[in-house]
Amino acid sequence: MNAENARVSDVAEEALKQIEEIEALMKADTDEDAFAKYLRSGEDLKSVVDQHDSELKQLSSQYIDDHVKQVENIVQLYNELNACDQKIEDFEEEIVTFLRNLEESANDIVLMQQNTETLVRSVSHRRQVSNKIHEVYAALQECDTFCEDIANKEVDRSFLASLREIDHKLLFLSKNKSLQGSAVDNELRPKLKTAAKKAGDKLHKYLTKKMEALASCTTLAEVESAQQSLEQSSQYAYRFLLLYNAPVANDIAKLYINTMVQMYTNHVRTALREVTDAAEVHAHPLNPIVTADELTSILSNRDTGSPKGCQVQAAPLHFPGKVLSTRDRSISQHVRSDAASRVRTLKEATFEENVLPLREIRVRYSKLYFDEKVKEVLNKCDSWTWRFAHFLQQLVNICSSECTFISNFFCIPNESDEAGDFNVAESIARSVLGRVIQTVETALPQEMVLVLNRSSVLASLRFLEVAKQYLCTSLDPVPLVLLSGVLEMTKACLKNNIRTFIRNDTEVLPVVEGLKLSLFQTAPDDSSSTDALITAGKSYLLTLGPHPVVCRVFDVLGQVEYLNCAPFRCETFSGGATDIYDPNVLKYTDQSVPVFLGFISTLAKRHKSRLAQCLFVCNNLYFVFFSLQQISRRNPIPESLAVKDEKETPFIASAGTVTAIEERLQTAFRDFIRVEAGANATESFDYIFSVVQKAEDQLGEAFFADAGATEGKRLPSDLTEERIRTAVTRFGQKHESEMTSSIKRLKSLTTSVFDNYKAVMG
Repeated sequence: MNAENARVSDVAEEALKQIEEIEALMKADTDEDAFAKYLRSGEDLKSVVDQHDSELKQLSSQYIDDHVKQVENIVQLYNELNACDQKIEDFEEEIVTFLRNLEESANDIVLMQQNTETLVRSVSHRRQVSNKIHEVYAALQECDTFCEDIANKEVDRSFLASLREIDHKLLFLSKNKSLQGSAVDNELRPKLKTAAKKAGDKLHKYLTKKMEALASCTTLAEVESAQQSLEQSSQYAYRFLLLYNAPVANDIAKLYINTMVQMYTNHVRTALREVTDAAEVHAHPLNPIVTADELTSILSNRDTGSPKGCQVQAAPLHFPGKVLSTRDRSISQHVRSDAASRVRTLKEATFEENVLPLREIRVRYSKLYFDEKVKEVLNKCDSWTWRFAHFLQQLVNICSSECTFISNFFCIPNESDEAGDFNVAESIARSVLGRVIQTVETALPQEMVLVLNRSSVLASLRFLEVAKQYLCTSLDPVPLVLLSGVLEMTKACLKNNIRTFIRNDTEVLPVVEGLKLSLFQTAPDDSSSTDALITAGKSYLLTLGPHPVVCRVFDVLGQVEYLNCAPFRCETFSGGATDIYDPNVLKYTDQSVPVFLGFISTLAKRHKSRLAQCLFVCNNLYFVFFSLQQISRRNPIPESLAVKDEKETPFIASAGTVTAIEERLQTAFRDFIRVEAGANATESFDYIFSVVQKAEDQLGEAFFADAGATEGKRLPSDLTEERIRTAVTRFGQKHESEMTSSIKRLKSLTTSVFDNYKAVMG
């Protein structure tokens, strides 16, 4: 059958080829082309047509015969093609059926995968449930043994570790909702709670012993060490009691409060006694910045700065200032013991030692700290500021460390209620430190009013601000809340002391400004030259040096300026700092400094010689400038406490004071050169000064300062253009050499005066 089919296919293929060849021949040439071809060839067309007709007939006959012979094969081929088409249709139907079956199989596979995943999850859940059940039954098996160990063991490290196990088991039962109310829960929970209660009874005895050991501490360092040990070993134990045995936890808290109240009270009273003793030692009457006796001596020329034989009878002086006595300043009668005698035996504190606590205070391990070497130095002097600073340091450190311990030991962290933790910590801290704070609030202000020394009061106030800054930057707000009352009351007392001495000193200023002094009758006059002043004698040279009252007054004002302007601050405080601390003190110095700078000029007018007056002013102003510089140099501010970008000044003081002294020095040097030039017949200086003086007399002092102020005015007739040109020419030619000579003479005079002053005054 297959061979026959192949043969039929070959015959059909051959027939199709022949048909294609005929069609190609028919398309090759058109009738017109064939006709034109034959015309060119010259043949007879009729004969050609006849020949073609005969050939066509032969081909037609042959074609018909061939088709007749192949009719059966063609019919057979046609039938076979129809059969093939039918088979192809059947095959297509089978493919469609297969695809449908394949899609159904894919759906079955997906469903089987889903069922497999569900089965895997079920197996995993069953395994987890099996583990939980195993854990529960393991806990049931171990519970009896575990509870028995809790009841019989002594409290040690393993016992404290067991407390966490109890808490873990109870927490597991509480969080597992599937077990709540079940037989397992009903069996386990009562046993664990009973074990927790028995553990609480043992912890009560254990923590009571710890509190008794805490009470035996004698120093703050021992207390802190014992608290750290208690926190490390028993912190969780107390929290366990809070959760499962609150009555025992409350008893422990009460025991701790009672123990620490008594211990802290005794310690603070001992520390406060040192402040009391120092206050009694420093409770001296406070004189005004200038006393009536000093001014009376100056008016009568009987002071140290007056030469012999110049005394006069002074008129009665109306002096408004008063001596502030201890009786006036004390608010109550204090019963003093002999404990202050130890402080009296110590050497008197210098200003540098009073400032040292401010300069050396540090923060170490989150506490205020003084180096041991600094303590050793300060304990050898009777500095009130050191006693006050040391007491305040101890009080602040007690509150800080105690609040930290209370927060860590007695409060359970609770993210949902942070305010509750703060309230609990504050409540316990007030219970522990309340009596201490009340004692300080009662006693400390009474001691503050006894001390009125200007530098001591201001230094104490600055240290109080440093301690306050430290508390403000602390992460724990409770110490600041507890000590705010003490700090504000103490600050108010110190501020009141400052207002007291400012008011008393300010009342004296008008008297100083209005002084009218008598001349030194035996002193050299204007006819004396520079050399005559040097050879006038040591007693007279002494009157040209720094005046004792000027030295003392500016020493006081310099100390006040330093304490009011130096950038003392806590090294943990990152806020900005102003140029001054107290505006009232700044106002006081701004009023006082110009008055006493003018007082120097008033004292100078007692000398007959203008050269002596200028020399006296220069020496005293230079001494004032040098003294203020020395105060700043002897008390440098550490870099850790200094304010960045601080303006460079010759010494630490307000801008007004620095400017006033520098301007007075410039004026004094200029006046000395002018007067010295006239006294020594200095040609260029004397000539130019005479021209300037005449111009100022005619046109006013603004002639050389403001061009517009002289508009419409004319120079004196004797100040011709030629004279002015001559004066300027001489000054330009000789001013350098003459200025050098004047400076050398001033240096020589000043050196002689100060050498004599040092030899006489020591």
